Amino acid sequence: MAEKKRIVEWVKEHMAEVVDDTWTPGQYLLELAAFRQEQAQMRRNAAQLLRELAAEGVSEQELETVRAALNEQLVEEGIMPLDPPRMRPRGNNASSTNSSGNR
Repeated sequence: MAEKKRIVEWVKEHMAEVVDDTWTPGQYLLELAAFRQEQAQMRRNAAQLLRELAAEGVSEQELETVRAALNEQLVEEGIMPLDPPRMRPRGNNASSTNSSGNR
């Protein structure tokens, strides 16, 4: 809940900075939505490139090098980086190990 309030505050602050005689709040929100969609598309494109390279048989080491470069570009654009590959299938959790790490 605190995160949601922080985000709403951020939007209000930035909207106050750009809303003037030429921009309405609605225009600002439309531009913000379009900007976020562009960022999401950039991230999808990066993920698609990795999938295509993996399908072509590129080595894991090369994929990780490309992933690191893509993540660097994404972060520079203010976009969340791509997740590293999952080490375990979904559904597995740490509850299957005890406090000493043994199963």
